[in-house]
Amino acid sequence: MNARRMFAALCIVTLTFISATCFAGGDKAGEPQPPPPAWMKIPAAPPLTAEEALKTFKLQPGFHLEIVASDPLVRNPIAIAFDPDGKIYVVEYRGYMPNAEGVGEDQPVGTIAVLEDTTGSGRMDKRTEYLDKLVMPRAINLSNGGVLVAEPPNIWFCRDKKGEGKSTVKISVAADFGSQSSPEHTANGLMNGIDNWIYNANFPARFRWKDRLTLGREPTSPKGQWGMTQDDWGRLYFNSNSNLLFADFVPSHYFFRNAFFNLPGKEMTAVGVGVEIVKDQTVYASRVNPGVNRGYQKATLRDDGHLNKVTATCGAGVYRGDNFPPEYKGNVFIPEPSANLIKREIITEIGVKLSGKTAYDKDEFLTSTDERFRPVNMYTGPDGCLYIVDLHHGILQHKVYLTTYLKKQSIERQLDKFNDLGRIYRVVADGTKPGPKPQMSKETPEELVKHLNHPNGWWRDTAQRLLVESKEDSVIPALRKMASTPEPENSMGRLHALWTLEGIGGVDVATIKAALTDPRPKLRAHAIRVSEVLLKAPPTPSGETPKPFTPPQDLLDALKTFAKENSDDGVRVQLMLSLSDVQHPTAEEIVDSILKDRVDDPMIRGAAISGLGGRELEFLQKEFSHAEWAQPSASHELAVVDNEGKPVLEKDGKQRIDKIPPGKQAFISSMAGCVMRRKIGERIESLIDLAAGQVGAQSWRAVEILKGMSVNGPKNGRRVKLPTEPESLKKLLASPDKSIKDAAVAIDKLVKWPNRPGMEPEPPPLAGEHLASFERGKEVYKMCAECHHLQGWGIEGKAPPLVDSEWALGTEQRTVRMILNGMAGPKKIGDTMFNAGGTLEMPGMGGTLKDQQIADVLTYIRREWENYAPQVKVETVAEIRAKEKDREGHWTEKELNDLLKIKDPAAKKDSKKK
Repeated sequence: MNARRMFAALCIVTLTFISATCFAGGDKAGEPQPPPPAWMKIPAAPPLTAEEALKTFKLQPGFHLEIVASDPLVRNPIAIAFDPDGKIYVVEYRGYMPNAEGVGEDQPVGTIAVLEDTTGSGRMDKRTEYLDKLVMPRAINLSNGGVLVAEPPNIWFCRDKKGEGKSTVKISVAADFGSQSSPEHTANGLMNGIDNWIYNANFPARFRWKDRLTLGREPTSPKGQWGMTQDDWGRLYFNSNSNLLFADFVPSHYFFRNAFFNLPGKEMTAVGVGVEIVKDQTVYASRVNPGVNRGYQKATLRDDGHLNKVTATCGAGVYRGDNFPPEYKGNVFIPEPSANLIKREIITEIGVKLSGKTAYDKDEFLTSTDERFRPVNMYTGPDGCLYIVDLHHGILQHKVYLTTYLKKQSIERQLDKFNDLGRIYRVVADGTKPGPKPQMSKETPEELVKHLNHPNGWWRDTAQRLLVESKEDSVIPALRKMASTPEPENSMGRLHALWTLEGIGGVDVATIKAALTDPRPKLRAHAIRVSEVLLKAPPTPSGETPKPFTPPQDLLDALKTFAKENSDDGVRVQLMLSLSDVQHPTAEEIVDSILKDRVDDPMIRGAAISGLGGRELEFLQKEFSHAEWAQPSASHELAVVDNEGKPVLEKDGKQRIDKIPPGKQAFISSMAGCVMRRKIGERIESLIDLAAGQVGAQSWRAVEILKGMSVNGPKNGRRVKLPTEPESLKKLLASPDKSIKDAAVAIDKLVKWPNRPGMEPEPPPLAGEHLASFERGKEVYKMCAECHHLQGWGIEGKAPPLVDSEWALGTEQRTVRMILNGMAGPKKIGDTMFNAGGTLEMPGMGGTLKDQQIADVLTYIRREWENYAPQVKVETVAEIRAKEKDREGHWTEKELNDLLKIKDPAAKKDSKKK
């Protein structure tokens, strides 16, 4: 019996008893969930063949849709990757919501399949299962001679040593890549960036291969929810289910160099990271959309029953191919699977900033009347066409958030059945022939170099990756020539040649200086980024003494010319990002020069502070000697406009005006805050001395220093220890200037020194096994720091703080359980409710960390950052693990507090204030 007959037979069954009282994970207590209105004619959702489904699509003129693969050859695809010869590696999400209850998601039925077109027709006809028995795999990356597969919490490195198309090696290279508890909010991505790093969505780090089996990592911003893409210049784009598109105007990893420079969400956006570049979230489906999770809420659907605004956007793809007309290059195509459509956004640039605008008036690039069409990812293929990955799954919403309203509809329309389907399509421009099938695995390094200038971004990216992985130094002369030779405006050979040289260790000063003459500002900015390998000392091998290093003076002199006021914004920002952490007089002169002109720009300030970690005090001392820093910056206002340059209006109809903080004041305050957060007593005392020295017309600088110290000082009555009682603080406290005196009083409450009256005694020093456990835990905590911050401050949008947290310092019976099984839902810490929306989750680490590691990391957390709580013993962890061995799923705050009879978490705190 085929699927359509099965559907007809099932529809004969009377569905009169569907319990609306059966609680679903997304229900909100007391919220009514009325069914769709009687007037709404909701079409049936029978399973269609791929050929039948083609008739349900409406595509913009000038294009047509072709089937690349369909069930049974592929099932529930969510991500793909093309190998050097055009084969498609497919992540099959076959365990996702197998029924309306989500029962069975933990079964190892996920696969990585390899699809191949053996006839040259463009349609895949051969399937090989590269890897099977996976539990909901999420992402894939072809690199390092193998395949990276994300199966949270693991990233597996797999290789086919027999040449049979099947993985024979499977090694975990990361064990903290999200969790399985909430697929909508866990790590994914694994996208190769232009800079030879691997980038991720919903995960605060990027990866880079250090050797054949080791993935190095650096912290970055978490980047969106599902999917990751880049444009020809390597700028990253991502989204969340209710926001079509965000972008990083500049690489975010720079802003994590200085561990004591904390940028909350709005300030991170101000420096050009995670900026929402599409404001209009409206969609125009070609069918009614009652089957969205909160379709019963007012304004979710328009009066015609169509979805009003996006609710499930994901998997955006920048078109970088050569099959579409030129005006489509750089456009971003965004799936909205709950509305069964794909949007097209046109990207424009103003200086270093980006903005997006929908391409059509009340229309979309592609829509479908098939409710089972679930586009979840977009890619540019080797043939230059635009590829669509269709999960083709009736139930889109995960059980954690599924409402009774949607669950009932899913059952009524049989959307919980026929869940083993799947499609991959490609969009082809009319009157064109898709590009040729690649054969890069058989090409020589010299042939690969030629592809670095290919009009299709996939060819350039793949050639670069293969060359970098080969470490073939014989092509260095050819690469240097390409990087040094002028090229047309729309060519990208120089860019890829530069980054290929960076990847194989072939960068030299002459090539960088030649690239800096390119008329394109973005190319010059990339040349500056690539030059960092020459400006900074190479890593010192473990156990060896660092060798003296001096950056090339001729390169610094060449870079200095771009610090002038008339240089492009993007170039100057990149100069600041690249040179602010170079400890050389010329580099510091360049940083100083740019700051003088652009200190009011938060992007410039952030770029500077992020690179000056550990040198903030000295830099301020130097800046204060310059006449330009004698007077404060004037505050000013900015008339706000939207992406199209139109005024943004307030409720009263007047244009919105934002107040811009004075740049010099903000810079001084932030720099002083970094010194305070570092908690080195001698440096804090010197900073107080610096503040006391700002008198007369410069007294405003003292106020800003003290403000920065106060805002970033310890909380809840804690104090920073100074070596001696500072005479300068006495001077500030006696100041006739009320603003200085008030600020000094605040600082006086944040510091202490030996034998200061009224202070509690110091805790006993760590010793013996307690000290050993602390030191071991410090290493384990590096894994936790990616969400909780290296200094325990927490990271907005990822995890709450651990400093002075009753959750970290209270009974270990609670914290051990949290680490073993993870935690979901809101959590109250002090007077603050974290994760109020319930979308964030702490992954369970019981399968990753051993009992001793859990005891060690908790011991570290409970005695670092002036926390003070008893050691956690390994025996305690083992006992709790045994008690909870049958526990499945995350804990919630209520479950833990009820279990341990904790009525008021704050009252159970074991910590002591110092």
